[in-house]
Parts: sequence; structure tokens; C-alpha cells
Amino acid sequence: MESAQEKTEDATEKRKQDLKKQGSVVRSKELTTTLILIAGTSSLLIFAKYCASNFFDLFSIWNEDIRLMQLDHVLGFGIKTLLLIIMPIILVLFLTSFISPLLIGGWSFSLEALEVKWSRMDPIAGLGKIFSKKSLVELIKSIVKFLVIVVFAGIILNYFLDKYINISQLPVEQSVVYTLYLLGIGFLILSLSLIAVAVIDVPWQLFSFLEQSRMTKQELKDEVKDSEGKPEVKNKIAELRQKLARRRMMAEVPTADVIITNPTHFACALKYDGKKMQAPVLVAKGTDLVAQQIQKVAKENDVPILSYPLLARAVYYTTDFNKAVQPILYKAIAQVLAYVFQLKSFKEGKGKQPVLPGELDIPDEIRSKY
Repeated sequence: MESAQEKTEDATEKRKQDLKKQGSVVRSKELTTTLILIAGTSSLLIFAKYCASNFFDLFSIWNEDIRLMQLDHVLGFGIKTLLLIIMPIILVLFLTSFISPLLIGGWSFSLEALEVKWSRMDPIAGLGKIFSKKSLVELIKSIVKFLVIVVFAGIILNYFLDKYINISQLPVEQSVVYTLYLLGIGFLILSLSLIAVAVIDVPWQLFSFLEQSRMTKQELKDEVKDSEGKPEVKNKIAELRQKLARRRMMAEVPTADVIITNPTHFACALKYDGKKMQAPVLVAKGTDLVAQQIQKVAKENDVPILSYPLLARAVYYTTDFNKAVQPILYKAIAQVLAYVFQLKSFKEGKGKQPVLPGELDIPDEIRSKY
């Protein structure tokens, strides 16, 4: 019972789809956070001069308008200019935050994930999560991130310290641009340092998700039972089986000795080897389109096709695929096979041309039934 409850089976496609519907997909917060930080700091570097220039224009106009007591113009122009200043950076951050989660796990939107689940408010279950393996991994990641940031922040401050001190000697506008540039460089280096954490976190999240999505043997059995119980699945399975059986049957037609037809509605392919078989075997049969296909394959492979409507119907209804014909039909089929074998010998230059049998020896009970 214990082994039956262990999650040892890989998740099926249905299981993966169900998890996705519930909003459970692979996500790496570290990767998303790192990419957003890199994109944000990169945009700060790119737009530093643009932001500083617009900021000084805003500052100078504010001073003039405030002096003239045009407060309504100050407010309107100030909001508009601030939006122009921060809009490029906000746009970059928005696009990055939207695209980065798609790198692993793909797109997923689930209303089920928004539902309130009271089981999440269970304090005992909450304590279990605190002391779980996942919490331990998150703690280790937090410590690693803290150490990485502290180390790189120290290196950056030490490297740029002289530059920070010299900022005060520059003109105001130039000092603002230079400050933004130095801050951007510093934050970019810190962001790039977090790639190491993301590189570790992504494989862990993939492994953790695969482990979480595993199924017990019982869950796998239940899923197979549920799937096979659906009418559309049953119909699909039956359809596939018919296609495979038909394909296998058509492959046997070239090996047949004779095709007995209705001539258009029924076709039965018979094979007989006196050394290996006790009676002729039905290797293919079909009606309408299948019968026409059997005849087509037979013609392509030079298999004799004889029209005996009653015998064709009788063989079709009394004999299963790949089974020996019924004893009651032996005499009639023997007449047909005798003609076929004599015809084969004639084509090989042995003996005289045989005469096609006219009336076959078919019992009255077969005649009245078929």
C-alpha cells in the first residue's frame, strides 16, 4: 500500500494539462527578477541623458510658473513631463515582466488559481510548509543572494568611490546625468551578478515541478480507466484498431491464391498451402469500398479474381479474418483452388489451359441462407 502511494510515475499529458488549467506551471522567480533588474538598469543607462534633460526643463518651468503663481499650469505640465520621463523605463519593465515568465513554463492563465482555497489557511499545514524542503531551498537562495549582493556592492562602491566624490565638482546638469550613469552601472553589475542565482534556480524549479507533478500507480490506473471510459476515446481507439487491422489485412492480399467476389459488394481473399495448412485460410475480406480496394491490390499483384457471388457471401459471413474456412464450403472452394493452381501451372508452361468452373458444389442450406 505504501509503495502504491509513492509518486513514482511520470506525469501523463492529461496530468500536465490539468495542472496547467489549475495555474500550476514551471516558474522561476529568480530568473524573472534578474531579467527585470537587468532590463530596468539597462534602460536607465540608455535614457539617463533623456531623463536628466527633461527633468531640468521641468524644474526650470516650475520655478517660472510658481513665481508667476500659475499653479494650474505647474500641475498639468508637471504630471505630463514626469510621465514622459519615466514612460520609457516603465514600458521596458512592463514588457520584461510580461515576457520573462514565458521563458520557462509558457503562457498560462487560469481562473482556478484565483479561487479562494480554505485549505491554504490551515495553520498546521502552514507550519509544515515552513519546515519543508522547499522552504529550506528558498532560505539557502536568500542567503546566497544576500552574500552575492553584499560582495558585489562592496566591490562597486570601492571602485566608484572616487567618481562619486568628484560628482560635486561638475555642473548641476552634468552631475545629474553622471549620477544616473554611475547608479545604472552599479545596479547593472549587481543585477548581472544575480544571474548565477537564476542559473541554479531554473534547473531546481524544473526538477521540483517534475517531482511535484509525478503520479502514484493508483492515480495512473484511475486516469487510464477514466480516459478509456469516455465514448469519444473508445470510438477513437476502435477507429485506430480498424485502421490497423485493415492495413494488416491489405498487406496479406498479395500473398493470397485467389480473390472471390460478389463482384462489387463482397471480396474474400483465400490462401492455401497444402504442406502447412489443413484448410484454406481467409487472409482478407471486405465489402463495398474495402472490397474494391482488395481487388485493386490483387490486380496490382497478379492475384486471380473470380466472381462467385454466393460463395463470396458465404465465406464472408461464416469465416473470420485469418481463420480457416468452414468445412461445409470445402468442396466449392476446392473447385476454385483447383482451377487457380491449374491456371498457374499453365502460365508456367505446364499442362493445358483449365476451364473455369461453372456451377460450384454448394450445399442447399448455404444457398437458402446467403
